[in-house]
Amino acid sequence: MLPRLASVLWLASVAAFAGLLAVLLGGPLDPAAAAVVDRAVIAAYTARGITSDPRTHPRPAGTNPSAVNSAASAAASLAFQARS
Repeated sequence: MLPRLASVLWLASVAAFAGLLAVLLGGPLDPAAAAVVDRAVIAAYTARGITSDPRTHPRPAGTNPSAVNSAASAAASLAFQARS
């Protein structure tokens, strides 16, 4: 796979988590909440040694990264605050 395409696909997988969280919350995340989720997911992947470098993509991401759980909680809190 071309390195640039792999980087785009990696970022798309990170963004997909924010989309999934938005569905679970019943509506789109505001930009601040989406940014929190994106940063936390990237941090969780990075902690496992997975980056936009395609050579790191085969590494296991883990089943329950605490950073992703923290991101979900933070984003949910921000989303509810924005709707209030």
